[in-house]
Amino acid sequence: MMERVITLVDKLAKSHVLSREEFSFLLDNIGEEDSYLYEKAREAALANYGNKIYVRGLMEFTNYCKNDCYYCGIRRSNQKASRYRLSPEQIMECCSIGYGLGFRTFVLQGGEDPWFTDEKIAYLVERMKKQYPDCAVTLSVGEKGYDTYKRWFDAGADRYLLRHETANPCHYASLHPPQMSSEYRKECLHNLKAIGYQTGCGIMAGLPYQTTAHIAEDLDFMHGLQPEMVGIGPFIPHHDTPFKDRPAPDPSAAGHCTAHAAGCASACHHGSGDHRAGWKGTGRDGRGQCGNAKSVAHGSEKKVHALRQ
Repeated sequence: MMERVITLVDKLAKSHVLSREEFSFLLDNIGEEDSYLYEKAREAALANYGNKIYVRGLMEFTNYCKNDCYYCGIRRSNQKASRYRLSPEQIMECCSIGYGLGFRTFVLQGGEDPWFTDEKIAYLVERMKKQYPDCAVTLSVGEKGYDTYKRWFDAGADRYLLRHETANPCHYASLHPPQMSSEYRKECLHNLKAIGYQTGCGIMAGLPYQTTAHIAEDLDFMHGLQPEMVGIGPFIPHHDTPFKDRPAPDPSAAGHCTAHAAGCASACHHGSGDHRAGWKGTGRDGRGQCGNAKSVAHGSEKKVHALRQ
């Protein structure tokens, strides 16, 4: 068994893809050989973007959300969440502070807040790019139509983060209300790629009802999408959601998924290694955790959150 594990890790490192059955076998049997997998993943990471840490200025600018995802602390039905939204001036103040600290990428991340219309987001992007032309702007504000994504891209947005959560439609349906669909989420990601965004997708490891077959399907989907960024982090049960009593996953689960994704990394399109390039490794799930976020510009507190890539 261990011989096959090593053989498959070598195959992944060389060809950057496995069949779903092979991915499933690795996930189920990696065990004591995980150091070899991590070694190969590290080699792939170094080959793609070198021995660097990319620092992002992450602004959780609203935790209002119209959606009702079962795992998320800022879901619409959570009446206990302490809601906030930053004003445009507060957002620009965060950019000013971050720029002075050396940040050259700003990320606007939040729930799908109807108050922030397409026009308001476009205005913010245009203002940020005009004031900081040497900075990249990343958006992470959920599902939108092609025309809206195109409008924001034309306004100057460089990247877009949209975790697909799970590529399996049945699994997706067990995590979201009926009005949301896996197919539309995937359509959004393909639209972002077609428009020209540097696009990020990703999953949570240890989700309720998740199997290794689901994760294998996710890895297969990510390989087909060829994203510039992938975010993989652990499912953390939130105390005010329907999944509050679900167990937290083994911490190694996210690490194994990330190592598999890194094995696929060389097959994806990367930049020159500047602040616009790179894969995101194990990251935080903004939608899942920003229910506990604090305003980054409130009264005497002025904070800029850094996302290390």
